[in-house]
Parts: sequence; structure tokens; C-alpha cells
Amino acid sequence: MKALKLLIFFLPLISLAQEDFGKLYYPEINKAELAYTQDDYQASFTHYASAFSAVKKPLARDIFNAVVCKFMLKDFEGAKPLLLKLAQKGIPAEDLEKKEVFQIEEIKSEWANYKFVYEQFQSMAEEKEDKELIKNLSRFDSLYSEVNQNLMVFLVIDGELKRMTRRDFDANKKDEILDESEAKSKSILNAIKSSELFVEAQKYIVDYVLKNGIVSEEVLHVKGINFYRNEFSDAIQKYKFRILPTEEGGTRSEIIPFIAISEQKKVLFDQKIIEAVKNGTIHRDLAPQLFLNFRDNERVLFSKINIENTDACKNALKSKTSLIYYTPEIILIPDSMKCLVNADLFLDDDELIFEKAKYSVLKNSYFLITSNAQLEETTVPNCEMALDIMKTAKIVNLD
Repeated sequence: MKALKLLIFFLPLISLAQEDFGKLYYPEINKAELAYTQDDYQASFTHYASAFSAVKKPLARDIFNAVVCKFMLKDFEGAKPLLLKLAQKGIPAEDLEKKEVFQIEEIKSEWANYKFVYEQFQSMAEEKEDKELIKNLSRFDSLYSEVNQNLMVFLVIDGELKRMTRRDFDANKKDEILDESEAKSKSILNAIKSSELFVEAQKYIVDYVLKNGIVSEEVLHVKGINFYRNEFSDAIQKYKFRILPTEEGGTRSEIIPFIAISEQKKVLFDQKIIEAVKNGTIHRDLAPQLFLNFRDNERVLFSKINIENTDACKNALKSKTSLIYYTPEIILIPDSMKCLVNADLFLDDDELIFEKAKYSVLKNSYFLITSNAQLEETTVPNCEMALDIMKTAKIVNLD
């Protein structure tokens, strides 16, 4: 709670100029996202276009979703300027081709004819990279790989449990078997190296951010899974929770993020993330993954019940063979995140949060959506049992 109060105290220190991006951009993004959950792709695109025209550098994730809107409207020609924006962001053609929307036959044909132009633009997109930053991240990654290669692998040979390093196992060096004492000694040494690595990496990342801010998608290009993460944000996630090899040969992960960092620096680090969202350096959907003082553990849980025998079903259930419901007790935004909602970093509309959650698990195939929503499925023999399960639940309207 102390860290939370400090974070709220620091919010007014952000300049008005930095806040302009968030205030101009995200209200239109909210409208665009709600529109596509309602299958209104024209309205969604219109709002995306308004958001893009309001700022100098719209974000890659939203540009991609605007492209999807154009594809859904069967307007590949109208998508071309947006595709070029993605090319200028440095996103490789093959990353786009991994997305399901690019597997639609009509899109594949149009894309094949346009791909050469896209690649020409993409090849000219240079990262304004910080070479010293890249060098240090690469060094940490090499050390991380070395720690992983020195973890123990357990296998049964001639009915006996044997141990060897992952490096030797991967190299098929079956003669490099370690006795229990050797394995324990190597694991202890590996734990020391791992601890040193995580402490050094955590200190370097935090000090870099406090001095330079969060690295933008122009400095290091975003990657192809979600179009909002780059190598630096990946490093924050990678070294967030220290992983330590155990004497027994396994691993354990700490539950406190960046344990080597003081609480004061963690608050300042989170402040830099807030600034990065407000000035358009990173996408707001990335922020919860980077915060050191806030963790979003809540999930919007949807459940699908398949009914084997509907003969005895009554009223609205009579024509249904399955039902989808959610429990109203689920908290969509944890209380600890409320100050960030008020700071215009996140969705401040519970309806939109719920609609995006529902859309992401029940319908979405093409849009990039960040949601904690989950769907579980079960089968029951009759309506009576289905209704008994749903006593405290609300049925989801899919119309």
C-alpha cells in the first residue's frame, strides 16, 4: 500500500506534453475495440483512423487491428497504407503471414501481389538501436543459456536413476553420467551463477530505465506474436523473477519481482512505465506485464456446459444444446490497479473490458487482444444438472 501511495504521488510530475498521446489516442482506440466486438468493422476502422491521425506515431498493435478491419471489409486496397506503416515499424512479412487473417484465401492472393512492395519498405526500416544496450542484453542471454545448459537432466538407465547436464544430454553424450555428489556440486555452482546473473540483469535493466526510460518500438522493433513486445520488454519479463537451480537438480522461481531492487527504485521504475504509456512509447496493454509493484492475477472465467439430453429442458433452454455463462463475482480490474485506470493507462469502461474478454475467448480469430479471459468446458447429462451448476451465474448472450 505504501508503494501504491508513492505511485499516486508521482503521477502529477508527468508533464502535460507526455499525457497528450494517451488522452488523444486511447479514447478512440476504446471505441474501435468495442466496435469490432460487435462486428462493426467500418465503425471500428473509422475510430482507428481517428486515433492514428491524432498522434505522430500510432502503435503497431493497433495498426494491425485496423488492417484486420479493412480485410473484413474486403478492402485490401484500403489496407495498403496501414501495411506500409507496419513495414516502417520493421515487422517482417513472415510475421504477418503467421496471423490467421493472412490465411484467408482472398487475402493470400492479394498479399502475394503486394508482398514485394511491403518487403522493400520493411528492409529500409532501421532500428535506432542503442548498441551498448543490445550488447548487454546479448551477454545476459548468453549467460542465461549457459545456466540452462548446466541444469540437470534425470533419466533411467538399466533401472537406475542417472543425472547429467542438459548440455551433455542434448549432445547425446551418454557417457557423461554424474554421480549424486557431482550433480549436487554442479547444481550448487550453477545456482550461484544464476543468482549473480539475475541480480546483475535486474540492476542493469532498472538503472537503464530510470536513466533513459522504457525502450520504444522505434528503438527496438516489436516482435511478431503480439506486435507490442520488443527485445527489451522481453528482457524485463525474462529476468523479472529470479530462477535458481536447486541442489536436487531442479529449479525454483522466486515470487517477488526484481528482488534485487529496492522498493523505492521499483516505484520509480513503474513511474517510467506510466510515462511510456502516456507519451506513446509503448502500448498500454504491455504495461501490466512490466510493472514491478502491480500484478494482475484476476481472470474473467467463462464456462461452457454441453447438455447431452435436452428433452426435459424448459423455456429458453429447450432449444439449446449448450450454454455459456460467467460468474458475476469475478473482478475485472483488481482494486490495486484502480489508480492506473484513473491515470488513463487502462480501459476505464467495465463494459468494454467484459466485451473484449468475451470476444477473445468465444469468437476472436483475427484481432490482437490482450485479455485474462479463460474458457472451461464441461458436459452434463441434462438441463436440471446444468441449471444446478449455474445457480449463481449469468448466461452469456452471444447474439
